[in-house]
Order: sequence, then C-alpha cells, then structure tokens
Amino acid sequence: MYLEIIRLRSTQKVTMGALLVNSKLMCFTLEPPWRMNEKGKSCIPVGEYVCQKYRSKKFETMCLKLFDVYGRENIAIHPGNSVEETKGCILPGLMTGGLHNNETVLQSRLALDTIVTNLAHQYVSYNLIIKNGF
Repeated sequence: MYLEIIRLRSTQKVTMGALLVNSKLMCFTLEPPWRMNEKGKSCIPVGEYVCQKYRSKKFETMCLKLFDVYGRENIAIHPGNSVEETKGCILPGLMTGGLHNNETVLQSRLALDTIVTNLAHQYVSYNLIIKNGF
C-alpha cells in the first residue's frame, strides 16, 4: 500500500498537487513553494518517505507523520486550508479554491478522514512518493 503526491504546479506562493492512494485519487494538496528546503517555509524535497498514522492533539484528529525528511522534522499531512497554515507540511483538501486572493484547499478535515479511512489498517507504516508533475 502506498501514497503518492504528484505536484501539479508551483507558484511563488504555493505548490498544488494531487494525493493518490494505490493510484486512486483521494484529494488535492497544498504546500508552500520550493524554497531550498528552508525549515517552516519550503515544501519538502521530492522523494520517497515513510509515513504513519497518529492522533494529533493539536488538530484533534488522525494525521500522517512523515519520517526521514532531509533537514526537517515534524512534517505531517494535517488539516488546514492556506499556505500560512502549513509551516512546511502538506494540507489535503477535497476541492481547491481561493480566499483573499490566495489559493486554498477546502474541506481539509474531510479529505484527511478519507485518506486515513482508505489506508489498510493492517499496516503500521506506508510509503509516500512525492514527485513533480510539472
């Protein structure tokens, strides 16, 4: 079982993508743009990662934590709508939209619930592949 994020486009403000579970589209993603992997300001490098489900006290829901992200720590897929809420993490959403002239993902908690529900429960960890599609 694996997850894949295909980054569809990147601007000076945001990176938008699609998240698939076993090649099935689950939702869209929002990340900061590439800023040389700067902690808290950049999307993470393309590559393959291991992630695990965990219960987040901050977000009060199940999230996915990524491991072995070069030069970074505490990277997760968690709920949120705008790039200001990422701090370098990945935000899922069922739809994309705009708010105050900024790109957003919408229905983030529902998207995250959909991802977690579609991950097989017999696995402790999952492979996540992040690649650029642009």
